[in-house]
Amino acid sequence: MNVGLWISQLLLASLFTSIGVMKIVIPITKLSKNMKWVEAVPVNAVRAIGILEVVLGLLLLIPRLSRFLPNSAIGLASYGIIAIMLGAIYIHLKRQEYSFIMINILLVLLAGFVAYAGKKLQVF
Repeated sequence: MNVGLWISQLLLASLFTSIGVMKIVIPITKLSKNMKWVEAVPVNAVRAIGILEVVLGLLLLIPRLSRFLPNSAIGLASYGIIAIMLGAIYIHLKRQEYSFIMINILLVLLAGFVAYAGKKLQVF
């Protein structure tokens, strides 16, 4: 299970860090071509979500790689990702963008696995 935990953390960290950077750096007009929901959200909110995603993505890895932060930060990052994905599900339901909801649910389950497995293995 420890290998599965590491793989899950790496997957979530790379996904959320890269998508978060995109939300911070790419102009909203270009983002809206692939992420239709950004049209309905203020620009500052999109940027804030991006910053939060980068921070949470990094918190999934930094504690175990450097011992700079306590391992409990990984659990907090997992719960933060779950919260962001629940918000994303709400936005997609409200905008009737049903095709994206399954991806959000899978990410909730993966982050839930990281939180559960980390606690069960007493990693954090």
